[in-house]
Amino acid sequence: MDNLNAQWAAAVKQHAITPVLGNDGNYYSPIGRKTLTALEAVWQNTAAYPDLGEMIEAGKAVRFWSDLHFGHANIIKYTNRPFSCVQEMDDVLDTNLRGSFLETDLLVNLGDLSMKVPLEVHHRLNLAWPHKHLLIAGNHDLRGSKAPLQWSAAGALASLAFSLPVTLVRSWVEADHPDEACLVDWTALPCRLKFGCCHWPIPADLLPGPDWVCIHGHTHRPGSDRLMLNVSVEALGFHPCTLRELISPSLLLDICQNIRVLIEGQCTTA
Repeated sequence: MDNLNAQWAAAVKQHAITPVLGNDGNYYSPIGRKTLTALEAVWQNTAAYPDLGEMIEAGKAVRFWSDLHFGHANIIKYTNRPFSCVQEMDDVLDTNLRGSFLETDLLVNLGDLSMKVPLEVHHRLNLAWPHKHLLIAGNHDLRGSKAPLQWSAAGALASLAFSLPVTLVRSWVEADHPDEACLVDWTALPCRLKFGCCHWPIPADLLPGPDWVCIHGHTHRPGSDRLMLNVSVEALGFHPCTLRELISPSLLLDICQNIRVLIEGQCTTA
C-alpha cells in the first residue's frame, strides 16, 4: 500500500513538472508551481492513507466524484451545467450528497469542493457524516498560503493509490457487460490492477506502469481519455459513482493493449 502511494505520488509530481503543449502552440505547466508547492506540503500528511481496495473487496460502498464548486456561479456558464442559478446548483448538490452519504461507506471527492470556502464545506460534511468523507485536494482547495497546513490538519490527501484483484473486476464486467466481456484477454492482465486518484488527469505515458488507471476530476467535461476515469460531476450526472459503475470493457482493452505494447517493446530491445 505505501509503495503504491509512493509510486503514484511520483507520477503526479512528474506530471506537474512536464510541460504540456497548448492549443495556442505554447507550453504550460499542467498543475503550476504554487499548486505543486502546496501539494508537497499536503503529501507530508502520511498518517491516514485508507486502503480503498481493501474496502471495495470487503463489499463496502465506496463512491467517487469531483469538482462540486459549491457557490461558484460562473461554473454554470463555463461548463454548461443545467442549473438556472448558483442556489439551484448548490441545492441539487446538497441533496445528492445527503442521498449518497446514506448509502455509502466512504465518499471520495477528488477536489474543488468550493470556489470560496472549501475548508468550511469540508468541515460541514465531516461534522454531518463523520468518517464518511475523504477529500483529495484540488487546485481551488489549495489556494491561500495557509491552505496546505489547514488541509493536512483536516485529513485531506494530495493523492491516493490502491489495487483490486482482476478476478473481482472481471466479475463486475461479466455481470454488467456480458456481450463485451469476452473481448477482453483476461489472461494478459496481472493478478491486480492499480488505480491512482488525484485531482488532475495523468497522461497514460506518465502512469507508473501499464496496469495503472488514473481516477481524476478537473476537466469538467463528460467522457474519459485512455487509461483514465473522469469523475468530474459533469461526467457523472452530478451523482457520485462506484468504481464498478465506472469500469468498462473498453478500459480493460486499453490496459491489455498497454501491456502488449510494453512486452513487444521489451522483446524488440532484447
